[in-house]
Amino acid sequence: KEKLINIIQDSIQQYRLVTNEKELNRKLAEAYRTIKQDLETAAELQHYFLPENHKEISGAKFDWLFLPSVYVSGDTFNYFPINNHISAFYIVDVAGHGLPAALLSVSLSRTIEPSFSNPNIFISTDNSEDYLNFLTKPSMIVKELNQRFLSKGNNAEYFTMIYGIIDSKNNKLRFCQAGHPNPILIQNKTKVDLIGTNGFPVGILPEADYIDQEIDFLPGDKLLLYTDGVTECAGIKHKNSIQSRLIEFIQQFNNINSNDLITTIVEEIKLWGEIQEFPDDITMLIMERL
Repeated sequence: KEKLINIIQDSIQQYRLVTNEKELNRKLAEAYRTIKQDLETAAELQHYFLPENHKEISGAKFDWLFLPSVYVSGDTFNYFPINNHISAFYIVDVAGHGLPAALLSVSLSRTIEPSFSNPNIFISTDNSEDYLNFLTKPSMIVKELNQRFLSKGNNAEYFTMIYGIIDSKNNKLRFCQAGHPNPILIQNKTKVDLIGTNGFPVGILPEADYIDQEIDFLPGDKLLLYTDGVTECAGIKHKNSIQSRLIEFIQQFNNINSNDLITTIVEEIKLWGEIQEFPDDITMLIMERL
């Protein structure tokens, strides 16, 4: 009789454990579905804020490729006209991954775009017709962002970026590079060079200083910007040679249009690096003078 009672009690305990485990699994599955739906919604919103692809503005054409490693990305970019012959552009890579990085990238986009921020951030106090004086220098834009997004407390949030201006009337491109991978300049369809001086990331040091760089940007010239997901995707094995390989890929396939070029580059990197998927966000932005 006692053995029977023990068997019944053990059975009841096992039933409770199984029931509790099933309930726990049900709740976990429900929580996962909710999180997944929220992330999918966030990804849709992030894509919604991206600019129109294959866009021609103010004498330049812009093409891009955007591949988040998870649902949402810490990468962001945009371009917009200042007037009929001047356009502005930027690319940003927020440190870290996932939702926190994505939220900061969206906040940055809303700050930089003229329709969302104080338009005076783009306009210099000098009313000269010369765009170098008419517009706030890119270095000053980046310096202002450094103050606005300075990391506070233990939250070490920072980002790298390139912000620039294309003047199609005077065939000039001025940009500021803040800790971001060096751009690749393509001239005369055959000359391909890394340019830039790197600079310091934004949001770490309040006294960080930034410089402007200016190049000739003639009709037919292209400038390729990319995030470090591109330079780090091939792993340690190819880390030191990735930029030279990028240049080789561009030289090999530069006879195709800009949109196909960046798509082909990504596929060639996968083959060369022997990878199936990228471990980090991948963003490429290419602009061409018309």
